[in-house]
Amino acid sequence: MTLLLAFVLSLGLSLALMPLVMHWATRLGLVDDPKESSRKIHHKIIPRAGGVAIWLTFLLMTLAFLPVVPRS
Repeated sequence: MTLLLAFVLSLGLSLALMPLVMHWATRLGLVDDPKESSRKIHHKIIPRAGGVAIWLTFLLMTLAFLPVVPRS
């Protein structure tokens, strides 16, 4: 049950963080602009910081579900 809860929470958190990170990346200029090179396959500007949302989700879920073991 804990594994299912961790999966559902991490899925929801990553889906919630992705639009925020995409907006942040666009405002900071962390985008792939197809006008800069003719070798691009995209036709519009694409944010390139999606890994940040995935990393933040991983970090937060690890801290939330990692068991705390006291040192002896």
